[in-house]
Amino acid sequence: MSQQGDNPAGFSSGGNQRQAGPVPMSSSAAPSGHGSTQAAETTGSSGGQPYPRRISAGSLSSRQGRNGSIGSYAEPTVQSSLAGFAGPPRSAAAPSPTQASPTTPHHVNSTTSTFPPPFSPMDVQPLPPISMAGNTAVAPQSTVAMASPDIVRSASAINSTATEAFNFPVLPAPQSVPNQAYQTPSQVQSILSLPPAILLHLARTKDLSAQQAIAHKANVTSYLTAMTIPPPSPDHLVKGFADLQLAQLQVAATQAASTSSATADIVIPPAPVPPIITSIGEHPAIPLLLGQVFSPPTPGITVPFSAARTEFQPVFASVEDWSQKAARERVQAESRRASDAVSSPVASTSNGGGASAPPVRPPLHPTHSFTEREVAKMAAKLKHWAIAEEEKGINRQVMSSKGAAVLLASQVGVRTTLVANATRTVETSEAMAATTSASGEPTVSTSLNSANGASASVTPAIPATSTADDLARAKAILNGGEEEFESAMQTIDLTPYAESYKLQLAALASGYFAQLHREAVSRLLATTAPASQFEGGKALNVRAAASAAIAANALAANEMAHEAQEQLKRFGADVPKLVTVGETGGLAVLEIDPQAIARPPSTVQSGSSSSQLQQPQQQQQQTNQGSTGAGFIAPTAGSSNQPSEVTHFLANAVTECTEEKRDYFLAYAHSLYSTDPTNESLLPILHTLDQVHPNHLPTLLLMSCVYYTTGMFESSIYFNDRILKIDENYVEAMSNMGTTLRAMGKWLLAEDWWWKAIKLRPTYWDATENLLGVLCNPSSNPIPNPPAGVDPPPTKPRYSEALSLCDYVDAQIFRPDPVQGDEARFEAFENPNKLIPRPRQLPISVPSSHVHRLQNLFYAKGNLKLAIGETIQSLDEFYKAIEVALSLPAWTKERALVENVAYPVTGVSVRDLVIATTIMGSIIAVHSRHGGTMKPATLAEAQRFKMVDADGVFHPERLFRKVREFGDSYATDLVRASGGSLPIVLLQPEDLNKLLPVLFPETGGVLPCMLESSMATEEQATAHRQSVQLTSQTTSTMLLTVAKIFQDFMAAPTAVKGVKLNGLPITQSILLPLYYVALALHPSPSTCNNLGILLSTMNAATLVTEKPGSPPVLVNGQQMALKYYRAGLALDSKHPHLYTNLGSLLKDMGQLPQAVQMYRQAVEFNPTFDVALANLANAIKDTGHIQESIPYYRRAVEVNPKFPEAICGLVNALGGVCDWVGRGGVNEKYIVDNAGDLVAAQNDLNTPGPVRQGYLGQISELIAKQLVDGQQYGAGVVRSFQTADKWISDISQFMYDLQPEAIGPVAETWMFRLQPFLGGHRPPWANEGGFVIRLVERLMRRVQRRWYIAVYQKTHYTTEILPAIAVQESDVVKYRRPVLPPSLSIPPVPTVLPFHVFTYPVSARETRLISHRTGLRISFNTLTQPWLPRNVYPPPPPPLNGKINIGYVSSDLGNHPLSHLMQSVFGFHDPVKFNVFLYATSPSDKSPYRQKIEHEAQHFLDVSSWSNQAIVERIVGDQIHILINLSGYTKGARNEVFACRPAPVQMSYMGFAGTLAAGWCDYFVVDPIVCPPHLVSGNQWRRAQGHTGQMADSAGDGPTDFEGDPDPESLDDTYVYTEKLIYMPHSYFVTDHKQSWFEDNLPPPPGVVPIADDGTKERAWAIEEDRRWQMRKAMFPDLPDDTVIFANWNQLYKIDPFVYRMWLRILTKHPNSVLWLLRFPAPGEHHLKETARKWAGEDVAKRVIFTDVTNKNEHIRRGRIPDLFLDTTECNAHTTACDALAQGTPVLTWPRHTHKMCSRVATSVVVATGFGPQMIAKDDHDYERRAVSLARSLQYIMLPPNYQAHPSDPEARPQRRGRGELSDLRRNLFLTRSNSPLFDTRRWVRNVEKGYQEAWSRWVDGTEFEDSGEWDECGATIRRSGCIWVADEIDGPNIEQRKDYF
Repeated sequence: MSQQGDNPAGFSSGGNQRQAGPVPMSSSAAPSGHGSTQAAETTGSSGGQPYPRRISAGSLSSRQGRNGSIGSYAEPTVQSSLAGFAGPPRSAAAPSPTQASPTTPHHVNSTTSTFPPPFSPMDVQPLPPISMAGNTAVAPQSTVAMASPDIVRSASAINSTATEAFNFPVLPAPQSVPNQAYQTPSQVQSILSLPPAILLHLARTKDLSAQQAIAHKANVTSYLTAMTIPPPSPDHLVKGFADLQLAQLQVAATQAASTSSATADIVIPPAPVPPIITSIGEHPAIPLLLGQVFSPPTPGITVPFSAARTEFQPVFASVEDWSQKAARERVQAESRRASDAVSSPVASTSNGGGASAPPVRPPLHPTHSFTEREVAKMAAKLKHWAIAEEEKGINRQVMSSKGAAVLLASQVGVRTTLVANATRTVETSEAMAATTSASGEPTVSTSLNSANGASASVTPAIPATSTADDLARAKAILNGGEEEFESAMQTIDLTPYAESYKLQLAALASGYFAQLHREAVSRLLATTAPASQFEGGKALNVRAAASAAIAANALAANEMAHEAQEQLKRFGADVPKLVTVGETGGLAVLEIDPQAIARPPSTVQSGSSSSQLQQPQQQQQQTNQGSTGAGFIAPTAGSSNQPSEVTHFLANAVTECTEEKRDYFLAYAHSLYSTDPTNESLLPILHTLDQVHPNHLPTLLLMSCVYYTTGMFESSIYFNDRILKIDENYVEAMSNMGTTLRAMGKWLLAEDWWWKAIKLRPTYWDATENLLGVLCNPSSNPIPNPPAGVDPPPTKPRYSEALSLCDYVDAQIFRPDPVQGDEARFEAFENPNKLIPRPRQLPISVPSSHVHRLQNLFYAKGNLKLAIGETIQSLDEFYKAIEVALSLPAWTKERALVENVAYPVTGVSVRDLVIATTIMGSIIAVHSRHGGTMKPATLAEAQRFKMVDADGVFHPERLFRKVREFGDSYATDLVRASGGSLPIVLLQPEDLNKLLPVLFPETGGVLPCMLESSMATEEQATAHRQSVQLTSQTTSTMLLTVAKIFQDFMAAPTAVKGVKLNGLPITQSILLPLYYVALALHPSPSTCNNLGILLSTMNAATLVTEKPGSPPVLVNGQQMALKYYRAGLALDSKHPHLYTNLGSLLKDMGQLPQAVQMYRQAVEFNPTFDVALANLANAIKDTGHIQESIPYYRRAVEVNPKFPEAICGLVNALGGVCDWVGRGGVNEKYIVDNAGDLVAAQNDLNTPGPVRQGYLGQISELIAKQLVDGQQYGAGVVRSFQTADKWISDISQFMYDLQPEAIGPVAETWMFRLQPFLGGHRPPWANEGGFVIRLVERLMRRVQRRWYIAVYQKTHYTTEILPAIAVQESDVVKYRRPVLPPSLSIPPVPTVLPFHVFTYPVSARETRLISHRTGLRISFNTLTQPWLPRNVYPPPPPPLNGKINIGYVSSDLGNHPLSHLMQSVFGFHDPVKFNVFLYATSPSDKSPYRQKIEHEAQHFLDVSSWSNQAIVERIVGDQIHILINLSGYTKGARNEVFACRPAPVQMSYMGFAGTLAAGWCDYFVVDPIVCPPHLVSGNQWRRAQGHTGQMADSAGDGPTDFEGDPDPESLDDTYVYTEKLIYMPHSYFVTDHKQSWFEDNLPPPPGVVPIADDGTKERAWAIEEDRRWQMRKAMFPDLPDDTVIFANWNQLYKIDPFVYRMWLRILTKHPNSVLWLLRFPAPGEHHLKETARKWAGEDVAKRVIFTDVTNKNEHIRRGRIPDLFLDTTECNAHTTACDALAQGTPVLTWPRHTHKMCSRVATSVVVATGFGPQMIAKDDHDYERRAVSLARSLQYIMLPPNYQAHPSDPEARPQRRGRGELSDLRRNLFLTRSNSPLFDTRRWVRNVEKGYQEAWSRWVDGTEFEDSGEWDECGATIRRSGCIWVADEIDGPNIEQRKDYF
């Protein structure tokens, strides 16, 4: 699988948005003027590191939910449409009618100086609650879950403030993201918060629509989306929840700090990480909650918990079951009472007067029908009552349990706090005592509420309010005094404790939830029908989530409560009694007995508790000190949480607040604002400062920010307006005004204010960024009817306005000097940027600390241009950002220092940087290779680049100056020396540490723009280091962005004209320097990852020294990629992309186990990473564990249903084990549906095109789409590469060695072919890039032949030794290699591989195109290798003495079917006529097959460890005339060797049963049955040209067709094979059975004399029948002798539902038969057996039998046991069919597809036996009929032994003799096999040698080439067909005997 980058852009990226808005001035800077002094930096995120951003007086803090957000400009995702520029605005409430609303920016509240009062809570509409995931959602109005009343009472008994703390509100539902596969922790938390009653309803509702109705009614619809997907694994969920919990605890602590006086001393034990729940058993609550069982209401639910418990009642199957039974019992009881009344005498009583009462009429005895009606009515009432009671009980259980758990835990927290405070009190008292004893005077600190003006002491002491009673009480607490505990507890607010433990409870519940969800799903699947439908699967997940949530809450609450109980015991407290009430279905109820909680006294004595625990005053007081004008109420000072120094300041500011103290406390306020903008001390400090210094602008600015942050926008505007009245040019206030107005919905006014700020100060970045955010990111929630004063937000991005803004700022910052002349002035006005010189240099108005923000401006411009489609223009903006960083500061031009600087003062371009990095990288590589010393080799390398002076001194500082001075000539020389591109330099990761110091030696290895003359203070040095880091990171991002755009150009299907780097062609050698510098500037794991991907695709190598003192070793691109992947993991050990790509690399290097380990690591760190899941599945499948790979494929598809690799992998894996559920089909009669049933396909005859169903239909659609998409490959490359005349000139030169005018009409033909790509009509299917590659490969062949003819003439053979061609410089010119255009990118290939089409429903054109596109990729990757010589490879000399040099290249020379079949072929070649060379590309497996081949071959070379270059050069050196590819498109093939064209004639044979459709394959050895002649492209061309005398099947001769070679991309569906074919006279399939397996010396059973062979056919057959019978009885001892054995021993992937259905029908029609299959692989047995049961019943399924795969020898011996081999029809048995025929077993086959070679091989081999007609079916019906007919014809008779016969005679023993057609066919096959052409290997070799000789002759003569003059003069045979028909010595071409089958 291809390696994947980290994100769409492929680069390291910052994932966080930057939020912009008012930010106060830095506290570290003393204000000057109007806020111009700003030094501090704050950060967002980019590339995993802080994003460059300064705190200025006009930007808003980056806080959740703020406005004016701007996306990180350092984000290198260049493909986005500026989606990151601004976040969604927060809805703000409209101003109250009583409050002033601003109308214009300049006159906000301008009529009065009175400060408007801040909004009260009642004035502001509540914002929607924010979920834990950061998404806004509205909480349901009617679904707030409260604590149990008992818990509330218990909490109130401890503290009156605790009631609300034990409520459990319903949390809002976080939004789901597209294609989300698992719930997030925040979604789990919101589900757990839902009321149990609603969850119970959902858990028992099976239909999704009904669930939706329930959710709608309960106003919880938004939760249902998350419930339809499963949670992640418990460990993954717990890890994510721990992060979420940490954030929530911080929020809780902040809330506690503003409400509790004791917050500063609260000691809340840290939240424990919830345990990873691996197993909790089978929880009994789950079946109850799902409604699968029912437990009748018990006293634990229906009566108060204090009542006595009863025994647990029986559990019923359902509530209906119980209600029916209970109703019937009640009605029957009533009936019995009625019967008793009838049978008993009527009682007589005295009626006072003694009179007897009248007799009572007995009730009527109920009838049966009456009883049933009563039972039904009673059952309905009981059911309703029981469900209602159960709901109430479960709801009470869960809420009581949660409340009780939190209450107990809170008590633990309170007691922990009291102990901690008591300890501190005692220790402080002891310290005071020590101080008193030393000085005699106690040191008493000022009280936090003190106003006496004394300065606060820093000596720890008891607060002034503490008394001796406090100390005594503290000691009592430490001694376990319960009274003191109880007394102190009443003053403590439990809220912060409760909030903390709520979070811990939720975390614990989430762990249980994940496990219980799995259990619920398993139970649902086990007890219900499989939820195969999409909606059914969703409903199942909802039920599981609902039931799991209820049970998880109860389990977690119990666990927390019991743990708290144990801790309370350790405190020695009176532990509240835990009462477990009832156990309904396993839900344990936890409640606290209120009587067990000791109530504190109702009153508390004054001063009885320490000051740290006092409740703060909630009421604000109005004071003159806090007033800034009439009507303003300032916040109260003197909170107990304030430091004493602050308290003192607030009390005495009027008299003591000097400017120094003002600045000091303003800095303190800044620190508070940056950490806690809602801190209660913040506004008192600021208002106090404002009172004393009313016109101090920085104070006013910070006040505006604080009020903005708290949502008081009118107040924020008031303070900004005050600033602007003092200084109307204060841009920070203007920008803040715009941000605040935007928050208020006043968009237009906001933009006006930002524009005003920008025009006043173009370098005020916050205003620019905020305005860009608004322009580029419209509101996603438009307001249909906005209220008065609120502008409708923009709904569309305004990219043109944003671009104009960037241009304006750019022009103002880089404004050139005034120009003279009207025309020049007009040009400067119209296009100011045009006059700015390049490279861009850092202007004097931008300090070094702001370089990164200037770069971000260019980054914004570049992204804007990308968004509007101006990709090339965007590059220039990114170049500018890099140029600024590479320029020296402006001050260097004004100082004498410039004279001593070697670095170019006029700036450096990106091209200069690339060239300099290439040069310096080459020097560093040599330097590292020699141990890091300046040895002669290093100096020589530096001298090569003119970097060494006359004295031999290396001067790196002169590098950029030389590059600038030499200019284009320097670059041109480098490119020319490297063959058309910059040299590729491979650097190790550790070498990058040396790169920046030698690139920028004069600036100490930092970017030149960061050069500083001096830094006086450490603070300045620290700030400068931060600026260097930010600028380095931003520059790194720019370099990566440029590299990514270059890569996109290189990979684009269409050529982009003119894309160069200042004249340099864009190649991989340019990308490497960009990556190197980017990584050196900012080490990032993602950059390591993407650089590793690039290196892994490069065919380059370098020498490196692994360890000091060790010799250098050769390291290629893949090995270097390995180093960078590992370097990335050193930076981030949990980076999933690094693990994934490292695994892919290891897999490519043959280290499969290690690759699997890496993939598993990637999946562990990101369980939803689709690429890692698919890669892991592929790797597991490659280890042979197909079944184990399927879950990973499924997970990948679930995560990304559109992931082609995962879909194809899943389909292949499922097919490999015959799991056909949902398989579907394309144009099939029958398909397998989602239930696994075989159903008739719904084929609509009126629907055009193929009918696609199921996952095979998905594959078919994917193939069709990818083939269409690939047609755009290389569009525009012909025109962009060169002119039409140059194309014609090159073609005439390469083809004919002539000038264009000399080739006459041929030039017009070529112009006709080029015209569609030069502006003429281009057929929609034309693949321009493919056309160019085909053309280049065609020209290569012609040049190679021209060279042969020029040196050797048309010499077929020679009798004298002719020297091989020694390439001269003149040959390089005359026979130069045609090259691909540099702008041509890598060809796309279909996800479906050529091998997959064997079993996929594909058409002839799809079959051809899948192979062709694969061949194009191989051609491109090979022809762009830097090691290829500039000339084509020279042809070999003519064969000496007629001996042709044949080379076989194969990766399967070992224990492989190809070697089983061909092991004797190589030794059987005629040594007089052929020299045979074998190139084994796989290492030896030491098998006998490999050893035999090595021994018998004339020349055998193991080249498995060789590079492609080495193999090619060896083949050229061996002077190979014909090179045969025995692998094709199979695993381990080295097709790149053939793409280099090392031999004149190249062909394919045997390894791949299909066309290669590649320009590097000339011939294909086949026979006319497997490859009918009408499917050959060359024959179709001949028919179209009228050379055959037959009508053409297609129009032919399209504009992209070549002579004899129609364009494979054509829409023509009438041909498949683009090669010329060599037709063998019998079967193309060669075998070795005659040499290896005909002699069967199997010993007879013990005690049995073997039958003697007398040489007659009768005796031979008798011996075979006896041997077969003995083996059958041994193999199947329980099988009756007359049972017919059908067999198929193929790999199971060849079996499809179509043929399996036929086999089952055959078994059904012939009951006395079995079907023998192999466990190949073993998991397929289960699926096939289950399918047989479902489709044909248990009787037939029992007759499908399986055995294990055995070794080759035993496998072939077993071939005699079956009676009939049933072939697969989509992909035939190949080797296996020959194995069966070799033992005489007939093979029934059907050549199902004309265009699929793999479905016709068995027909070819059975025809070669001479008995083909008896074994070939015409269609599926004939296949069934023939199988049944042959089976029924078979009869066995048993012959008794003749005891008079000799023991060695067959008559001396019982004999089983077969009769009938099947037996006769077996006899004929067996007795004729020795003479059959199928098994005559020597005869086959003689025939194929004839084909080789003819192919060589045609190449030399030129008659192979339809565009040659020789072809025009050749005979009619060649003109009618380009194929070679080999004539057998006996049978000739054997056409007549086979014509019925092709």
